[in-house]
Amino acid sequence: MKNLIFTLSILISSISSLFGQGYDEILTFGVYQNDLALVQKEGLYGFIDSNGTEIVAPKYDEIFTFGVYQNDLALVQKDGLYGFINTEGVEVIPAKNKEIPVNK
Repeated sequence: MKNLIFTLSILISSISSLFGQGYDEILTFGVYQNDLALVQKEGLYGFIDSNGTEIVAPKYDEIFTFGVYQNDLALVQKDGLYGFINTEGVEVIPAKNKEIPVNK
């Protein structure tokens, strides 16, 4: 049992150093977009890819799922304002809008 706990500790430590950007939390890959994981640091959110490369620095108060409004775009919120990012992390529409118009 001690060996199992030790092995798990080493594994967790290795994963932490692989994705060692100092994130408070790394969520499941593929939930928001294939090969991307949502990361959280000091209450802000961003993305890393499956190699641990930071795609979007944790700077948003919230990141919504890709494809809800348009394929390969995710709604983001920062300081109460909204915008959109693409899967490469580029702000296609900067977070400067008080609301997002919805076409019905």
